[in-house]
This record gives sequence, structure tokens and C-alpha cells, in this order.
Amino acid sequence: MKDPISFTTLIVVAAIEAINETLKLEPDVLANAPPFLFSPAWHFAPAVILTIAGLIWIARAFGWIGKKQKPLEDIRNRNFQNEIVNLDGKYFHDCTFDNVIFRYQGRNFYFVGAKVTGHSRLETQNISVLGAVEILKLVGFLTPEFASSWNPRLPPNYFKERP
Repeated sequence: MKDPISFTTLIVVAAIEAINETLKLEPDVLANAPPFLFSPAWHFAPAVILTIAGLIWIARAFGWIGKKQKPLEDIRNRNFQNEIVNLDGKYFHDCTFDNVIFRYQGRNFYFVGAKVTGHSRLETQNISVLGAVEILKLVGFLTPEFASSWNPRLPPNYFKERP
């Protein structure tokens, strides 16, 4: 579940609205219900809950609460040759990549002025990346060499065994 606040808020608000509708249509059904269900304040509960959830979403968007994303590691003017290059959390500026394996698991990364030579490939277990590469292969946006070398079926412990 990516955003439990969204789902919880929607479920609670839907339940409150269902109870309110039941009270309007069938007041006898809830004859033994708690008294707070009949108070005027109860009708404002969905608006209050949605307002609180909205404030939480805004606070997260501005970084006031929630998980902080680490800044990207700055790597400049480096030559990578015949090695595995982990992309996650890195900013590559004017770097050269020759016969490398790019390894990507889903964190942010960025290239400026990068040069790739030789035969390079990508390794990932990230389902979104796997899908994107398959679409790019399908529409012919990848070079034939890369498309033919792509093997998305890596064993589950592959990344634990290699550096």
C-alpha cells in the first residue's frame, strides 16, 4: 500500500456517509446506536477527516513530515570501465562509461554529459523498470544490441551475491 492515509481516509469517510444515509432512510435500524451518531457534529466528521488528511498530504509534499529523500551523491569526471555501476542515489556529471553493467533498483539518479562506449547493459529487479524496458523493446526505441542482451529474469538472490 503506497499511501495508507489515502485509503484509510476514504474508507472512514465512506463508512460515515453510509451510516448517515442509513440514519436518513432507515432510522429504526439504528435505534440502539450510540447517541453521538445523532448529533449535528457527526455530519461534519467527513469534512474534518478530509481536511486533516489534506493537511498531512500538504505537509508531506513540502517535506515537513515523512521520509526524507537522501541527496544524490555527486560523482564528477570519472571514468568507469569494465565494472558494475550502481545508479541509485547518484548524480553523474561528465562521466564516461565503457563496457559497464548499470545496476538500478529504483532510487533517483541523474546524468549530465555522460558518454557510454563499448558494450553496456542494465541489471534490475525493479518491476517498473522491467516493464519500461519491455515497452521500449517492443516499439524499437532500444539499440538491437541492448535489446538482445536484456535478460529480465534474474534469480531473486542475484543482487546479494554480486558486489
